[in-house]
Amino acid sequence: MNKNVLAILGSPRPKGVVATMLAHAVHCAEATGHTVQTVNLYEQNLGWCTGCQACYSSQICVQQDDIQLLVPQLRQANIVILAAPVYWANVPAPVKNLFDRLLGTAMQPTATFPEPRLKGKKYLLLTACQTPAPWCWVFNQSRSAFHNMEEFFKTAGMRPMGKVVCANTDKIHTPPPAVLRKIERCWRWHRPPKYATIIIVGKDWRICSMKMTLTPLDSPLWEVYRGAYGNVREEVAILAGPEKDAPEVGRLRRLDTAEKSDFQVAFDNLCENLSHQMTFYEALYLALPYMVKLLSRKIAENDFTWQVNIFSEIGCCLATDIPNQRSQEFEAAMPLEILESYQAAILRLQEYAKKFVLNNADKIGALPEWDIEFLLVGLLGVFGNHALASILILSDDNNCGLACPNCDFYDEESYLDDPDFQAAIETLPTEPWDGQSFDQPQVWLPALLAKLGGSEKLNPELLPYYFGNFTCPECGHQAPLLEFAQNCYFGD
Repeated sequence: MNKNVLAILGSPRPKGVVATMLAHAVHCAEATGHTVQTVNLYEQNLGWCTGCQACYSSQICVQQDDIQLLVPQLRQANIVILAAPVYWANVPAPVKNLFDRLLGTAMQPTATFPEPRLKGKKYLLLTACQTPAPWCWVFNQSRSAFHNMEEFFKTAGMRPMGKVVCANTDKIHTPPPAVLRKIERCWRWHRPPKYATIIIVGKDWRICSMKMTLTPLDSPLWEVYRGAYGNVREEVAILAGPEKDAPEVGRLRRLDTAEKSDFQVAFDNLCENLSHQMTFYEALYLALPYMVKLLSRKIAENDFTWQVNIFSEIGCCLATDIPNQRSQEFEAAMPLEILESYQAAILRLQEYAKKFVLNNADKIGALPEWDIEFLLVGLLGVFGNHALASILILSDDNNCGLACPNCDFYDEESYLDDPDFQAAIETLPTEPWDGQSFDQPQVWLPALLAKLGGSEKLNPELLPYYFGNFTCPECGHQAPLLEFAQNCYFGD
């Protein structure tokens, strides 16, 4: 769905690092079909806030300057990008003044907490800092600047879609490729399906130029990037070694009483550490390349059972990688080579998955219904459809919780097999699957289910409703049903 984007430059350097980051974000937005308006605060006629608070009742500053042009642009925008450098662990004065001038536009005071006036919008924050990573985050430089920017947006009722910092600008004068890739990742969740191929091809080219590396097992990063139960280095070390040398380990999945080898238990423990309660854990950044390496071993051994297991479990882990689940500040300070290796591992995993499905359709069809269901949900995670995969894992009996991003409408009792609910969804026509592409789940997933046989959770007749359009019964906001469901399960 085409959206309006307001891009605000809060840097006095129109060709500096921050401006370059914003230009790349604007390029990503336009490439995904959105309409962008760009504003340079240093070119605006904006007087200083006088603290009169008249804007509480007028909902716009009473001073007659360029704020009268900015407020309509802000109200019309679905997404706001703010790019500003770090000044004394804060934002430059024109940016702070903008927040002050927008006080009554953003919130309404009450006897308790302020009432937001810009709910339903999203924001992306970009900054640059002279302090090297990760110290820019550890010593509260970029971290504090982000906090001050977010104070405005969160009070206004807006939701984050990402934060990116370019550190060490004392020695570099243009954002490194990895910083630009981080900006691209922020748009991964906001691209309309018809543009998916364009964006994925562009990303693939960049990721192919990166190398998947294994973080040394003696690296202190394992203590920093932890799983649900702590450091995952022990499980990763077992999986990196010979299967016959795996030591006996206790089971984290205590209800699983099936007979398994110690190597399999170590693998299960790692996956439980990485996806416990469908929560994202930073250990996945370090563990994923090792898991893909294990998969390549099992492909070489032609071990079909292990491949099914790995694709299913890895997909479940990747399904937790949703922006609202991640610590944006943590990722902003992450060593760039870790993120590059993580992205390269995902790309390699996707190539393995395509070949696996296309070469083993008959074997997959012979699996028990539960194994097929778990594998296909895992493949959704592998191919980047994380929100749908998570919703299918978390929901029961075709239940689909809904929450409108524009108002307070909330419904936990909607079911896809309810004829009345189906009548409220406008299903969209889809093209036949070409049997090769996995870019659009609304095409390949129902086609595979029709071939392999559906299940109660993955019903080929009900799945198209997930990809249809739904209209909020309270405010009239229309969007893909998945947007309402994602806001219900993962919204703030």
